[in-house]
Amino acid sequence: MLLKKRSYLGFIGLNIITCGIYGVYFIYITSKDVNQMSGRKVVDPVLSVVLYFVTCGLYMFYWYYVIGNELQVIGNANGCEIKDSGMTYLVLLVLGNFTCFITSILGMFFFFTNLGLCVDSYNENLIEEVI
Repeated sequence: MLLKKRSYLGFIGLNIITCGIYGVYFIYITSKDVNQMSGRKVVDPVLSVVLYFVTCGLYMFYWYYVIGNELQVIGNANGCEIKDSGMTYLVLLVLGNFTCFITSILGMFFFFTNLGLCVDSYNENLIEEVI
């Protein structure tokens, strides 16, 4: 099944309109997409949402770290060079707490860019397998 490429501006807009509910959906659907792209269960989508609420959002730091590392592996395996690792996102998100979220915004931009590259390369490989 082809995966949908998600927009960073769309994410921000929908997060604002839904008062953060879309962010929870994003955790779930991105976890499912990364699991599908990697061919194994990297993170459990339902457990990710539960841990997000139980830890009052702190789980997200770990989630971005794990998903970021997996995106790098997926991208490199599909011939798409991803330079940013999970540590890049983790550092930028943590620094965002001290820089009025400027580095968090930058980290999220990198995340969405790399997620989009992985989705594109995954979809291309899937189409080539069908043909």
